[in-house]
Amino acid sequence: MNFTEEHIWAYLDGSLDLQLVQPFLNAMEQSPDLKKQYDEAYALHASMRKMTPRKAPKNMLLNIMKQIQPRKSYVKAYASFGGLFKALAISAGVIALICFLIYLGASNTTTPPSDGTIANFMVATKDALTPQLEISKYAPYSLVIVCALILFYLDNMLKKRFAKAVKV
Repeated sequence: MNFTEEHIWAYLDGSLDLQLVQPFLNAMEQSPDLKKQYDEAYALHASMRKMTPRKAPKNMLLNIMKQIQPRKSYVKAYASFGGLFKALAISAGVIALICFLIYLGASNTTTPPSDGTIANFMVATKDALTPQLEISKYAPYSLVIVCALILFYLDNMLKKRFAKAVKV
């Protein structure tokens, strides 16, 4: 069997398999190269045992963390989700408002008042849009979208505030 440097170090550490110890010793007696490698490893092992271990300074981790600065990515530095988020939120709000008005107009079964633009809007909505769009099916989805966008905005805002408060 060919023994490698890993076998030598395992023998020195006492972790070599017991079935391999005797073949290793026999191979070391027969091979001068293996014996030379073993002698070098043993000398290094003995000198390392004589050394006293040093402890790292207590504030070493803190010093390393201070040196590491968060890297700003190109996207984070030059592009902002805030503008896109605001545009989406305004659009979703407008869509939700329109859906709500159409839903109110479509569900009003009483005769609308004879005067005013709201009455005309309700009549036009009921007669023209409702049968084709069935807007009452889609109105709740726009409200869910608005709520989700509000939650995303709150999450983003709280993360920014928490990051400012935690700065080391």
